[in-house]
Amino acid sequence: MIPRAAPPETRDPKDRIAIVVLCCHGIEDPLVATLILDYTLRLQQREIGADVLLITEEPRRLTLSADRCAELERLGIRWSPLWYDLSGAQFYQKFRNLVLLAWRAWSFARGYRHRVVLGFLSMTGAYGSILRTLWFHRFIAMNFEPHSLFMKEMGVWGPRSLKYRVIRFFERRTMAVADALIAPASAVIDHVRSHPHRCSIHLQGVTIDVRKSLRDPEMRRSMRAQLGIEKATVLFYVGKFGGIYYSAEQYMEFITRSCSADPRVHHLLITFPDQIARIREHAGFAELQHRITLLEPVPPARLSDFLSAADLGVIAVPPTPSQVFRSPVKTAHYWAAGLPIIVPEGISDDWAIARDRDIGIVVKGLPELDVDAFRRELDRYGAVPPQELTERCVRAAMELRDTSLMVDLMEELVTSVRRDRRGL
Repeated sequence: MIPRAAPPETRDPKDRIAIVVLCCHGIEDPLVATLILDYTLRLQQREIGADVLLITEEPRRLTLSADRCAELERLGIRWSPLWYDLSGAQFYQKFRNLVLLAWRAWSFARGYRHRVVLGFLSMTGAYGSILRTLWFHRFIAMNFEPHSLFMKEMGVWGPRSLKYRVIRFFERRTMAVADALIAPASAVIDHVRSHPHRCSIHLQGVTIDVRKSLRDPEMRRSMRAQLGIEKATVLFYVGKFGGIYYSAEQYMEFITRSCSADPRVHHLLITFPDQIARIREHAGFAELQHRITLLEPVPPARLSDFLSAADLGVIAVPPTPSQVFRSPVKTAHYWAAGLPIIVPEGISDDWAIARDRDIGIVVKGLPELDVDAFRRELDRYGAVPPQELTERCVRAAMELRDTSLMVDLMEELVTSVRRDRRGL
């Protein structure tokens, strides 16, 4: 274990670290706001002697609240958005933003003794690998996964499409250039080791603030009463349909089968308006509409209210071969709220954890759900004391998916640049 950073009052001011954090999403996107931005804020609260430049790509111009700006400034984080137009020429905009990113990163970091670039998600590999070979001393790839394989398998990108080939190239470049890589699933480690690489590899699934997602018993009672589901076995799903997820039509097949397994089953879904419309248009919806509650997206702060009302959480990811590389953030939210998951076999490490720790129902696939086997699993979980089941799920969330784990790892990887450069 690398020693923790020295307290700020005992450290040479010239020994500070410049950290450039790269995100290919907007600052208000949940992947940024509740994940990497939260990780970075917590890292800075540890006073490791670093200053941060946070670069995001923004599809629209926005202004942060005064409170958010003050928080970032207090913790030594400077936000630098790269604007782009979704309807504009994408190649030109990407090239322009690459030039701007390189200039801003170097202008920010050039006066520091230690310079680190931290790329969040695989799509930042292009930017991070370029900065590493030019001016930075360390490149850390966080939550790296072969995104190109997901998109090809789901038919979103063709194997000869420009997007697939470019992203695939930079994924391989990331593995070859990165100094450290945080893998969200054990299969990612095997994937990286099968390619030319020089990085140290660290296993850590996507993390959340588990304590913020814990079930609120009072909210559970009030929310279930408000939704009229007091006596139901509530299966909860929040998120998208289509693309690298099951389609709305496939999910309706799962709803039909699960409802036939047990008359107490009720589905609570939070998704986008266009997907709600597709579910309502499904031929089976009219017969089952009294057993389905459809809600539009809610603010992240309110998600725990609906999690508290549920009994099981659904991972709506089809078990194609590349899904073994995933680490669905939903799993962490479900377990933190004390919910066993319903997960297809082969999804991330989550399906095996659910099986081995008895905190989930593993199925072959959602649309092909085995009704009799599912009924037996519901009966089995129904016989477990609720408090015991909740404690098992929360324990797994704390041990495997709490943000403190990710921030510990970030601190170790970032601050070790001091030790490594002293040895040069």
